[in-house]
Amino acid sequence: MPDTLFLLKAREVAKAVRKAMAEERLGYQCGHEECQYRYSDGAVCAIGAALPDNIYTEEMEGHSVQGLKIRKLVDIRPQDIDLLTELQSAHDMLCEEPPNPNSEARFARALADCEAA
Repeated sequence: MPDTLFLLKAREVAKAVRKAMAEERLGYQCGHEECQYRYSDGAVCAIGAALPDNIYTEEMEGHSVQGLKIRKLVDIRPQDIDLLTELQSAHDMLCEEPPNPNSEARFARALADCEAA
């Protein structure tokens, strides 16, 4: 384990999400109950978009963003943990069945909140 953990910052995650959206790489975990950061088709989730290849490990799969911090797989500033948790949750809701009409607005709000952090 490295001496210094990769620091996930809300603003940097938001930038990575915007980039993944522009590149049409932002995926969804439809049908999965556990967190997925990367998908077999090359897509990424909202948090996974900010995880560089040299930081990402399969050990991260199945753990919430808070779980990544608890397991010392990444570090997260205290002021960012709730923002990133909401972003992760709002992103996961985008593929709910039946669709929730408020999901897109919730995701947009969570992303904007991260950008403002």
